[in-house]
Amino acid sequence: KALSSAVSALEKSSQWEAALATASTASGRGLSPDAAMYNSMINAYGRATHWIVALSLLEEMRRKMVKPTTVTFNSLLTASRGAVGGGGGNQDLTESCSSSWEASLAIFAGMNGASVQSDRITYNCLLSTLEKVGDVDLSWQLFQNMQSQKISPDTRTFSVLTSTFTEVSLWEAALDTFGSIRAAGISPDDISYISAAAACN
Repeated sequence: KALSSAVSALEKSSQWEAALATASTASGRGLSPDAAMYNSMINAYGRATHWIVALSLLEEMRRKMVKPTTVTFNSLLTASRGAVGGGGGNQDLTESCSSSWEASLAIFAGMNGASVQSDRITYNCLLSTLEKVGDVDLSWQLFQNMQSQKISPDTRTFSVLTSTFTEVSLWEAALDTFGSIRAAGISPDDISYISAAAACN
């Protein structure tokens, strides 16, 4: 428990190398990491842009019968937004994914397959990844799924959607989404204002 807390504290303070070194001492002592420690390790490898190694930890959790949590999958989604490649990890997933958005969707599918509850962070990660490739249809589908699960969108959700619509010149949809921010009683951020301004022009 103490080691798990130490790894988590180091990871959250951006000392990912120290976090991983501390985690390795647990293995050296024959201690089995719990879900919280695995989550911190996944975050640490994500910060180091070693997302394939982070993914391999999910497989290790399954082998050791440690149930992954929402935080586990959210950490993997965040890590996968960097790049796909490198050695190790789940080779089937690695070979089937040529881009970060494919990897993110595969991780999301795995999350659903494991019956792990998604949350706002899950959807915001997915929407941010899809924004980069301008996949409006899938972004809108995810947004509708989010609402059907009664997960309330936040400023980031609307901001990313507005930006996605603007990037593919769907001006009316961008402005409608921007209007939905205020209708939901949420304060728009700078990106939302910039996207809305671009749509007006």
